Amino acid sequence: MSAPPSSRTAGVTGSSCGRTSSTGRAAAAFLDPHDCVVSKLVAFRDKDRAFAAALLREGIVSAATLRERIGALPEDVDARVLQAILAWLGHAVADGALDIDIRAIRDEYAEEEAEAANSEVAETSSPLNVPGAVLEES
Repeated sequence: MSAPPSSRTAGVTGSSCGRTSSTGRAAAAFLDPHDCVVSKLVAFRDKDRAFAAALLREGIVSAATLRERIGALPEDVDARVLQAILAWLGHAVADGALDIDIRAIRDEYAEEEAEAANSEVAETSSPLNVPGAVLEES
């Protein structure tokens, strides 16, 4: 998906941008945090909503600007996706859902990692996986 038409970049210009004879007329450009969050919300995964909520909570992005950018998404974005994003944003702001428990998300991820590691240990500790191991018949 391409960036929305309202996509903004924060360009670094002027004499303080670190231009030297080797960089010439080059100027740095950075993705605006609002556009980053909108692209994450279009994906609408749990981790992306957690990311968006964290940036909203910390004041890095504003709900009003997000609504504006969501409204400027290309027409090929499914209307149901737009409705889901706007509904999430409305609930997140109105219901105080921005106070999500990041620790719970981290704990869930750590549990998944531990389960994966345990299953690998179980697989490698099986006598069938030990070179030269012979199973005794009962």
